[in-house]
Amino acid sequence: MKKTKMKIFKDSVHGYINVPTDYVKYLIDNEYFQRLRNIEQTGMRVLYPAAKHDRFSHSLGVFHLGQKAVDALHKAVDDKIFTQKEFDKYEILFLTACLLHDIGHTPFSHSLEDQILENSIIIENRKGKNRQNVIKKKIEACLTGIINEKEEAYCHDKGLQQREIKDINAASHEKLGAYIIFDKFASNIRNLEEQYSLWENETVFGDDLCFVARMIMGIKYEEFMPERQARNCFIELLNGDNFDVDKLDYIVRDTQMSGIDNVSVDVERLLGSLCVVTKTKHMNKVNINKQKITNLTISRIANTGNSTFEMDGNFKGIIKICKNSVIEIKAGSCIEVFKGTELDLAEVAYITNDLAVFSEGAALKVNSEWVNAQRMSIYDGPVKLLQGMPNNKNFSVYIENAEVKADLKIRAKSDIELHVFGRCSFSITGQFEAIGSLKLFSCENLIGAITEVEILGDTFKKDFTINKTPSEHGYNTYSIGFKKQAINVIANVLEARNYLYLWVYAHHKVIYYANFLIPVIAKEIAKSCGKNRSSFPSWKLSYENLDKLDDYYIWTAFKFVHSEGTPTKLKKEYGELIEQLFSRSYNKSLYKSLAEFELVFDSFTAEQKASALKKLKAQTDSKKPFLGDKKNKNYIAGYLKSDAIVGINEKIKEIADATGKLTQIINLSQVVYVVTEFKQKMLNPNNVYLDMIDEILPISQIPLLSNNHIESKGKKEKYFYLYYKDDSAEMSAENNRSIKEAIKKYLLS
Repeated sequence: MKKTKMKIFKDSVHGYINVPTDYVKYLIDNEYFQRLRNIEQTGMRVLYPAAKHDRFSHSLGVFHLGQKAVDALHKAVDDKIFTQKEFDKYEILFLTACLLHDIGHTPFSHSLEDQILENSIIIENRKGKNRQNVIKKKIEACLTGIINEKEEAYCHDKGLQQREIKDINAASHEKLGAYIIFDKFASNIRNLEEQYSLWENETVFGDDLCFVARMIMGIKYEEFMPERQARNCFIELLNGDNFDVDKLDYIVRDTQMSGIDNVSVDVERLLGSLCVVTKTKHMNKVNINKQKITNLTISRIANTGNSTFEMDGNFKGIIKICKNSVIEIKAGSCIEVFKGTELDLAEVAYITNDLAVFSEGAALKVNSEWVNAQRMSIYDGPVKLLQGMPNNKNFSVYIENAEVKADLKIRAKSDIELHVFGRCSFSITGQFEAIGSLKLFSCENLIGAITEVEILGDTFKKDFTINKTPSEHGYNTYSIGFKKQAINVIANVLEARNYLYLWVYAHHKVIYYANFLIPVIAKEIAKSCGKNRSSFPSWKLSYENLDKLDDYYIWTAFKFVHSEGTPTKLKKEYGELIEQLFSRSYNKSLYKSLAEFELVFDSFTAEQKASALKKLKAQTDSKKPFLGDKKNKNYIAGYLKSDAIVGINEKIKEIADATGKLTQIINLSQVVYVVTEFKQKMLNPNNVYLDMIDEILPISQIPLLSNNHIESKGKKEKYFYLYYKDDSAEMSAENNRSIKEAIKKYLLS
């Protein structure tokens, strides 16, 4: 970036932030960006009153960290990945995306974004042969059409191969923001490019806009060309699965602005250690010859066909064997864990009549019964298993810490996980994929066919590739990594972000406020405001009104409905909720955190938790305020029906009669449930890489980090909060315990 005049912003988190005046002129000083001053950063202010910060300051903070990231990246890469001209251009487009990454945010940040995206229908007028056609499209469909059309034109001009986007897996506000880039900011970004002499032609510029939109939505390029793959580094830096500048800013900002006593994160050290990690992807290898490999990390391996793949070696990793595939594990192999993907027990069936034999120390569960010396023995010596015969009958099995003494050949009747840490020889006929990375300490044989394998390092010159130039069959990919001096900072970031998600964002009052009160009231009021008083603007919760929708408008609408002129129906159905919103006098929470949820439902199996959630949704009173899909009964929040409340009260009375400990009979008059997800969080420890000088490793293979954080695996776990109203003035501990037990019994009944 050429030297230019700067505007200085004083930020409470990062100090002074320098922004080139061209960015201020074309990106910041307009109504869409300025609107972010009135969009609350989080819903945590209901819990921490000082956390009054907005998306405007956060966007400046992301720009500031983005500058530091590209400075470090520039020092870390060579011209084999980026030419200087490419890097200069990508830097400006990246910093543009940093500033605009939250431009599509809706009032109260995440509370209304799904509603607004769902309500947003884009109407296009297209002239046909004889008349003008009016086409209505969802924003997702518009985006895929725009991006594919512009990128196709660019690839055609450049002689490149294009891979179209089929689906957009991005947050609702990111999709809205990406559409705004094309709809409202195209001319502004073009003017910015011209200021830095980046403008070439309309086709190239269209591709640049797509790049900005991809960075905002976190959608990587899948084309094999090096130019496309190199761009993925910038996409990861803004919206990746792991440590990007967006997440780093809100971790530090939310912590500092709220006053939480959280772990300190050394952002300077982390961003200063950035590097680029090279991987090689090999596709559709149908005839792998016998190969010996030593000390190699496979970041991804999968087979989507019905061919056979064999591996014999000493390795560490987890392999998911898909339903209906056949797996044969040879004698002498070590199994760390053999289980189902969702539950402990895996559904299997024998292929042969041979007896399965495991080492004496193995832990083995069959159809929910332990059958070995360590766990309620019914066998002495080696653990032998012949279950499900004859007629290939299915059975369930869980195996732990076992050495296979006789070849085991079975068909998977459900998805299965095979965990290995040591010597193992197996073959799989059918579909499988590794969950995370595989560390091959040594591999004597690698034979058969695979759909895809991605290996850390540049392996064009050996092993799988005959053609040494990039093609759809094999090419280099690039990821962001960190030098080893950042290892302690990575540990701190993991701890700090999970603290926020576990103890702040998932706090029961934050969930009730941000995931229930705000969206459920706004959904109805947006339909009703302005119908009875023409003086009040009626702006729908949709894209067409997004420039007018901010927190202040929604609060004003709430107050309008709460006034004397409130329509009777709204006042009757929503008056109590609005009272709660203004007074912060919410319904009582059955438990205060996700940690307590786990304790309350500790006796529930995974199936019982899923069944309980299903029962809550089935008992939703659709005549009262709710969130979700009424047609398909896929609710995410709502009131329970009166007969469900009666059932719970009957359980409370049963407990009272049985224990005699209740100080008074409790009668619940309301029960509200809110479904939420604990995202611990998007971090995938198999895709965060450390340059240990002599070797590049994912942090899942570094014990200090993996032991504490590998459990997350980026999984989203569903939870539900329960809030109730009762006729007691004070709730004793005994009464609270009784309500918990009564609701548990009701959910299991």
